[in-house]
Amino acid sequence: MHQLIGYTMQLWFWKHFIFHSLCMWLILVAHASNGEPLGLKLIHKFSDEARALLQHRSGGKLEPWPSKGSMDFYRMLHNHDRGRHERKLSTNGEVTFSKGMETAQLADQFGWLYYTLVDVGTPNKTFLVALDTGSDLFWVPCQCKQCAPRSAPGYPNLVQFLNVYSPAESVTSKPVSCSNSLCDLSNSCVSGTDQCPYSIQYLSTNTSTSGTLVEDIMYFSSRDPSKAPLLQVSVIFGCGQVQTGTFLEGGAPDGLLGLGLRGISLPSFLARGGLVQDSFSMCFVPEFSGRILFGDKGDLAQQTTPFVPFNNSYPLYAVGLEQIFVGIESIAFQSAMIFDTGTTFSYFLPEIYQAVTKAFDTQVQLQRIPAADISAPFEFCYATSASGELLVPDFSVTFSGGGNFSVLSPYILLADPKNKIVGFCLAILPSTAPIIGQNFMTGYNIVFDRQELKLGWVPSNCSKSVAGGEPLTSQVPSISPIPSSPAKSPSFFIAPSPFQPPTSNPPAPLVSRSPSGSPPAPPSASSHSSPLNFILAAFPVGLLLLHGF
Repeated sequence: MHQLIGYTMQLWFWKHFIFHSLCMWLILVAHASNGEPLGLKLIHKFSDEARALLQHRSGGKLEPWPSKGSMDFYRMLHNHDRGRHERKLSTNGEVTFSKGMETAQLADQFGWLYYTLVDVGTPNKTFLVALDTGSDLFWVPCQCKQCAPRSAPGYPNLVQFLNVYSPAESVTSKPVSCSNSLCDLSNSCVSGTDQCPYSIQYLSTNTSTSGTLVEDIMYFSSRDPSKAPLLQVSVIFGCGQVQTGTFLEGGAPDGLLGLGLRGISLPSFLARGGLVQDSFSMCFVPEFSGRILFGDKGDLAQQTTPFVPFNNSYPLYAVGLEQIFVGIESIAFQSAMIFDTGTTFSYFLPEIYQAVTKAFDTQVQLQRIPAADISAPFEFCYATSASGELLVPDFSVTFSGGGNFSVLSPYILLADPKNKIVGFCLAILPSTAPIIGQNFMTGYNIVFDRQELKLGWVPSNCSKSVAGGEPLTSQVPSISPIPSSPAKSPSFFIAPSPFQPPTSNPPAPLVSRSPSGSPPAPPSASSHSSPLNFILAAFPVGLLLLHGF
């Protein structure tokens, strides 16, 4: 065994020494003024010849030098490689937005999407934008003809961050011409020098944004934003002049930041500029908060699965679903699933949905709450037992490549006005557009590795610093959920996280929208006087694009 190890180490040494070290005579050909070639000898920095040269130059004084082939010699080579690798990564490590890496899921009229603060322009303006891996373009309200009102019901501390971008007010702003390779609607231009228009139709009912493309500076930080100099990156984004549908109802009122795979997305700009590796992560915790990091390749302990191509391209962060485990039952079914942070809940193909809910329902020994009794789209809701216990089957999925994804939060809790948990619903829905939404991602750090075209995940509490050391704490006002608007009529609402103090003022009800674009049936008149009235404030904004970027 020792001989085998020794032989393997020798092979590794010579491969390393020959390939990486140039332990031979090389001639670099140059030409002197007389036309004669000049010879230059290269030697390995840890070779015997280098040792002799250093010893000669130091007058015989030289630090201990391990013998070639010894374990100490191999350790020295390893330490050299590790230091070189770390120096390379330090030039393109993890970065986040200038206001910090904090993200928050905002309730009420913000639609339960995840938001963060970004700075754009010179002088900079701050925008509260929704984060969406299901679309590509970053856009903000600009030169508004039809935009959402600048209000933040339930979040008075966020009003200061709701702004409108004006190209005339930023000295670094410039229009993007139709001749730019990122202009998708160049065919509609009269001339290549015209400003490029954009138009995006989202899958949510009658939801769209349109305007023109501009280029300006966006600000990032590689460490604590209170101490580090800001990084300035030139990006192309949408000057959103006309919004429709969900955007006018409060979803992403101050803009949407597309994180998709196409060249117009923000991660693409960061990677092309050499600022970070072509990967980013989003982390989600049950307290309705999280973080985002660009350049994050994930943890060694993470599981991975490859992205699934569509027509030989990768337009979406889709992975291959192979099996679903519900308690003691397993369901084998192959399907592509889109990981989309712009969708609150998760959606399965109708045939998968039927098999999953049947397996779930047969294992839950609790009283079923009739769907007619609550104003929610979920079919499978149950009352708690007399003891108040919630005994539910485990839920997990297996993706291509064998990666097992345990779903930590597939349920929505029901509570009475005193915040007592009285029931729950299985928060999945049927759809022809299968999507893994935010509720399945809760409790994980999700890595969107665009460089290696794979998805990674590992359980996480999201306490990771940007550049090593202690976890970063943002110096800007918190954007954690603090809904303060009173409920209009409900006696039941979505229970607050057990990790934060319950609020006595639950958010007002909003109509939810499914990926199919059709809202669930509105509650009947009798449901408002019923002892059960479910409040749901969730709808997807990004999802699949029908045309445009």
